[in-house]
Parts: sequence; C-alpha cells; structure tokens
Amino acid sequence: MEYVRSYTDLVVIKDKLDVNRVRCYLPTDVTRVGFEEVDFGWGEAVYGGPANLWNGPDPKLAASYTLFSNGKGKNGIVVSILLPNVTHEIFMKELEGTLKGHAIGDLSTTPIKSSM
Repeated sequence: MEYVRSYTDLVVIKDKLDVNRVRCYLPTDVTRVGFEEVDFGWGEAVYGGPANLWNGPDPKLAASYTLFSNGKGKNGIVVSILLPNVTHEIFMKELEGTLKGHAIGDLSTTPIKSSM
C-alpha cells in the first residue's frame, strides 16, 4: 500500500501519469470506497462507481468492480469489463458457451501428466 501512495505522490509532483499502455490491464475495485453511504441531500444513491472505464482514443483492457443491491436487498458485485472489439466478440462466444455448459474451442480430455 505504501508503494501505491508513493507512486500517487510522484504522479502529482511530476504532473503526469506515465503508464505503459501496451498490453495493459487496468482493474479497479471500488467495492469498499463507500459510495453507497455518501449523502449529498439528493436522496438514496442509485449508483456509485466510474462513469466509464477508459476515456481515450485507444481503449485497452480494463475492469471495474462495483457494489450493487437488487430489489430484494441482496448485495453483490457488478464487474464491468472493457475489451477491444475483436476480443469482446471472442469473450462473448466463450461466455455464452460456458453458460450453456460447454466451452468453445478444441478442448482435449487427455489428462496432463505431471513432470514431477
């Protein structure tokens, strides 16, 4: 945690964020920030989290973990994922196959032997 604070201080001092965005994955977990407890006097919060995952001309891989509560009061976590278009199509096919009980692609049933 100290490294994160130190790096954040450096970014503020240097007034720039030097991030190598090639093959970069940016997970953001805001489940413990406490957005649901913020009161601006406008009423109960409906959503508290990032407005978008990547605001730029060259979107990369990103994910945001945000709390939610359904109509029955049950709490959970919403995972918003930002993927490039080609990757998104592949991910959707894989997810659909997984939800239907079979994976997409050539999966072998041959066990992998240990080298130990």
